[in-house]
Amino acid sequence: MNGEDLSSFVNDYQLEVDGVKFWTPYWRDELPTTKHPMPKTGPYKGKGTPQQLLHNLQGYLKTSTQRRPTDPESYRELMHQLHLGVDCSGFAFYILELWLAQRKIRLADHLFKPRADLLADFANPVYRHPPNITRKLLESQPEQVPLSTIHEFWGNEPVRLAGVSYLTSDAATIAVQKVADIIPGDIVAMTGKDGIPHCVVVIDRKDQEITYAHSGLTPPSKLGGVEYGSVTVIDPQAPINAQYWESGLLERMQLDSSSVRRLKVVSSHHA
Repeated sequence: MNGEDLSSFVNDYQLEVDGVKFWTPYWRDELPTTKHPMPKTGPYKGKGTPQQLLHNLQGYLKTSTQRRPTDPESYRELMHQLHLGVDCSGFAFYILELWLAQRKIRLADHLFKPRADLLADFANPVYRHPPNITRKLLESQPEQVPLSTIHEFWGNEPVRLAGVSYLTSDAATIAVQKVADIIPGDIVAMTGKDGIPHCVVVIDRKDQEITYAHSGLTPPSKLGGVEYGSVTVIDPQAPINAQYWESGLLERMQLDSSSVRRLKVVSSHHA
């Protein structure tokens, strides 16, 4: 399993309209608060595929009377105004899902939500459930329930469920301690100083450099979005948090020696 295919799926998020190419900006739905009970939300909630985002943007352009953008940053600004973009886990799910599908592996079969969380959701009066969903049905499920099963029960799209915590959970992944052992498809989980989790996906690893891709907010860009980054390998026998991150991502994020995670299904095919 190599990273060349991963790069092609990353590049899907470089959209093109009227000959202008531009990278998809970052979008993450805001959460409701007491002060802002009606937060800003996007049509795809930060989980849109490149095809969905482009379709929505082109639909707006066909009906809008405003002057069309003529440069990449103007298109990105417009997408942000329309709440169109992708967050880190939506991006990671898209590229990993297509990458694994080439091996006839369904990513949602190998990501899990704890049964206890499903039971808690069922008991929450805020959520509505189809009539076929009962407590007895949920209690009969395994301790870790595949996202594909949840999709069959509720109809939830797996990408909407696959946040960073489920993409990198102990149920779905194993830790990779040494940089020398990192391979394409590994996920690096981190936490922002604001407490929001983030992840990047390893695209390639050479002796002295790791290439990754993610969707995030990297200064000085206010729109952020999909981009490539690199890590200079200082000591291949040391963990990822002991290496040099070229983009300065570590100035805003926290890593530890177990931050690199490998999907168990990838590990079984790599062995």
